This record gives sequence, C-alpha cells and structure tokens, in this order.
Amino acid sequence: MRTVGQWVQGKAQLGVNALTIAVLAPLSLAGCTSQGTDPATESPAASSPAASHPTPVAIPQTPAGTKAEKILDILNAPEESTENDWNEELAKSFTDAVSVQQVVELTNRQLRGAGPYTVVGYEGAERTASLRLAGQTPPDLTMHLNLDKAGKVGGLRFVPAQDEQRTPLASFDEVSDALEKLPGSVSAYVARTDGSEVFLEQNADESAPLGSMFKLYVLLALAQEVETARDLSWDDQLILRDKDKSLPSGELQNEADGTRLTVYEAAQKMISISDNTATDMLIDAVGRPAVERSVRDSGHHDPQELHPFLSTKDMLKLAWGNTDLLESWAQADSDRRWILHEKLQAEPFKVTVEDVGTEPAWDEGAEWFASPKDIARVHNALHELAEPKVARILTENPGITMDGWRHAAFKGGSDVGVLAGSWLVSDEAGNSYVAVLQQNSKERQEAQDIAEQEQEFFHIAGDIMKLLPKG
Repeated sequence: MRTVGQWVQGKAQLGVNALTIAVLAPLSLAGCTSQGTDPATESPAASSPAASHPTPVAIPQTPAGTKAEKILDILNAPEESTENDWNEELAKSFTDAVSVQQVVELTNRQLRGAGPYTVVGYEGAERTASLRLAGQTPPDLTMHLNLDKAGKVGGLRFVPAQDEQRTPLASFDEVSDALEKLPGSVSAYVARTDGSEVFLEQNADESAPLGSMFKLYVLLALAQEVETARDLSWDDQLILRDKDKSLPSGELQNEADGTRLTVYEAAQKMISISDNTATDMLIDAVGRPAVERSVRDSGHHDPQELHPFLSTKDMLKLAWGNTDLLESWAQADSDRRWILHEKLQAEPFKVTVEDVGTEPAWDEGAEWFASPKDIARVHNALHELAEPKVARILTENPGITMDGWRHAAFKGGSDVGVLAGSWLVSDEAGNSYVAVLQQNSKERQEAQDIAEQEQEFFHIAGDIMKLLPKG
C-alpha cells in the first residue's frame, strides 16, 4: 500500500499498484530536466535517434488515447496552462491529493520548457495509456495516465523514458545481478507453479512488506466463501456507507453514500485499481476470520504476521492516526496486538491526506508481511480454484506489457520505501509460472530512490517474462 504522502511524490509505474492515485511527481520531474544524460544508458541522450529525429506515432481513439491528446495539447500550447485547462480533465480523487494549482505550476515550470513534444511511442488499453514523448531537450519522457470510470484523469505521471535501445537481460544470472543493484533490500522468487523448476531464488523465504499485494489474500478468502456457498455470491449487493470510506487510491471513497455495487464489481476494483474502500468493504463482507484463514490455508510460513489482519483504514489509523498506538504495536507480540487492534477498531477514522507522512512506517509493523514464496503460494491457490471470475479479475490489469501468454495474473503493491510485483502466467501448452519481486528500505533516501527507479524494477520483471520458457 502506498501512503498518500508518497502518492504526492510519485505514482508506481502505471498498472503496478492500483492501490495508488497517480499524480504529477515533483521529485521525478526535477530529475527529468537537470541532467544531460539518458538515465537508462548513462550516455548522452542527444545521441538517441528518438531525441534527434523523432518519428511520430498515431494515438488510438480510445478514451485514454483521446484524453492523452488533450493533455498533450495543453503541454504544447503556445500559452502557459491555466487552472481552466485542467479543471475538466482531472478526477476529484486526483485533485484531493494534488491541487489543480499545483498541477499548473508543475506543468509550466518543469514540463513546458522542454516542449513541444512529439509522441514517439504508445501502449495502452481503454482506460490506461503510456506515451513516450520526445521533446526539444533530452531525455525523452514517458507519460503514464489512467482514467476513472467517469473518463477523468485519476492518475498522471511523467518520468524519464527508458531508452528503447535498452538491452534486455539475457539470463537469470543477469536478472539476479540487476536486482542486486537496485536500492534497498530485494527479494525474488521465480519458478514453475508446481515447484519442479526454480529459475531465481533470492531471499525468497524472508518476510517483507507487501503494499497492496495483501489484497490477494482478501480475494482468496472471497473466492473460497463464494465457492463454499457461505451466504455470499458474486452477485450480492454491497451498499457503500460513509463508515466504509478509506483514503485513495481508488474511486469508491468519492461516491455517494448508498451507492450499490456487486461483490464481483468490488473485487474488480480491489485488484485492477486497488481500491482501498472496496477492499475494506470486502473484508467486512467475508469477515476478518475468513481472510486470516486464507492466509493460513494458502501456506503462509508464519500466519501470525498477518494476524490480526489489517484493513486499509486500520493501517492508516495505525501509521498516522495515533503515535502512541503505533509505538506499542511495534513492540507487541501477536497476542498483545489483538488487544491493541480492539483499541484501533474503536478509534474513529479521522486520518486525512494531509496527515499521511513520507517517512517509511512499515518498519514499525504498520503494513502487511509475507515472503516471495508466500505470495507465490497464494497466487497458486487462486489459480487452482479455476474460477473464471477470479481469473478475469486478476488478468484485467497485467501490470506490464505481456506477449505470448494465454493467462497473466498480476497484483502489485507499494508504500513509502516499498515496491512489489507478483505474476502468475500460463502459456498455450499449459505451462504455468509464478514470479514475485519485493523491494524495500527503512531509510528515507533509499525510499525515495526506490520510487524514482521503479521503472527499472518493472523492466526487470518484463525481462523475466521473456526468459521463461514457453511450450
């Protein structure tokens, strides 16, 4: 789970952690124009063919493509942008975290100076898009955006583009070396789902913070409850009430009290856009004991690490709502945490976007924890259910570009000082593999480095997918 303070600094790579609101990233943007080298190659970016002779590409007329063109028009306009330019484009969930005035200031001071921009690369779906923009000065930028259900921009981020000449990692030994070079602590596990062949194992038994990957356990509990007909079905109606609302990311926190959605729709939001409010509603619907049972049944090596199982509101209250409670929580054993959790539940949810800090809080225990092998096990448990609705939920947002896979399930996560991604993929021959990457640091500077270098993290994940054998 990424904290709101970190959301304001920068969004996880598009599709990586739908628990986030993507926002303009001042720290990243400052790095976009201050260097004369391409960060992907450490060579003069001006020598890049894209920088010197950009060849434009067409933008598809999807909702995301159309919105991307409007934003590009704002960036390339002869006059500086104004609040009127952005008011109709940005979702309330976005402007709750970053004001329109801030967007205007960042656009005019840090983006327009390198324009006008030419679109030289495009990837996207109906509501998501990633565009490579070649400006008048290097390096190229990548613009990531995603739309909410109303068609407004719920996420927007600009980062230095990775060079298109980047050499893919050619072996798992090279992958291991590349992971070692990332800031903070890194753990990884890549294997066949049946465990018969392990391609990469790096601190794979060690617990680490999950961010939004914890939502896999909620989905498993939900699917198990539906499968066993325990008074819950995918079509059951949930009713949103004010007490259900968490902080972003997501959409439901902005909806009116009394809004209705099905269990299936809530699960879609929980995974594909990592909606915090949807997650907490589902935890309430299945019951916390059922989620804790899914942790145990899926094979977590130490289920007490997720007992009591925190909702997103629990985590926010714990990390930024009560300093004394957080200190007690950090020092408590599992039994004591049950008592503290009762106190946490009794406290009203008063945490706001402004309350949330930028210092890592996960090292005080205000997070969810599992090892890469634990996450591989919960992915396997979900896969073995062979439930079409679960498969659709998990494959709606694959996180990275996927080629040649029949099935690509994904859930990522992020927090201050935390970045994580997990995939279960299957080819046409029925071979299935799981890949889990986790990265974290307790140090503020390394936490910032993790956020700024997240694109490389997911490039490595893409290389892993290309190295796995396909039948």
